[in-house]
Amino acid sequence: MTEAFLKGDIAAVQECWAEDIIWRFPGHSMMAGVFRGKEAVLKHLSEPRRLGGHFELTPRAFFGDEQYGAVLYEITSTRNGKTLKETRVMLCTIDNAKVVETQIYPGDQYALDDFWSCWRVARGGAHLKSIKRGSSPYSEKEDNNYVSRANSNKAS
Repeated sequence: MTEAFLKGDIAAVQECWAEDIIWRFPGHSMMAGVFRGKEAVLKHLSEPRRLGGHFELTPRAFFGDEQYGAVLYEITSTRNGKTLKETRVMLCTIDNAKVVETQIYPGDQYALDDFWSCWRVARGGAHLKSIKRGSSPYSEKEDNNYVSRANSNKAS
């Protein structure tokens, strides 16, 4: 899956995912959340581009068996003339040879949140509408496959 992702072969990557995959990205930035289903995960993975950013992955180590897989990787993200280099772990739960759940563990959560924060979006010239509290390109009203941590405790 990692090799296909690095080559940009999205179709091959999706073949490794269960239809109802859950992708967890921690933090408080616009990148954070729980994404359910292939389409929601693909939207999430394309979000850096929408926010005027770019990232490159360098895998360093792979671990796993039939139930779990883990990748230790370095990631370099660029956005608005800034660069963030960090080490992350991606832990995948596997069922019937498909990834059913992924959890990302950043090396520096505070730096990651700052890098992808709303403040940087506003400074980068993105639409301010997208940074209002409670709104997101994946708000629950627009996409039932996204569950925002910031909105999960709000009453409807």
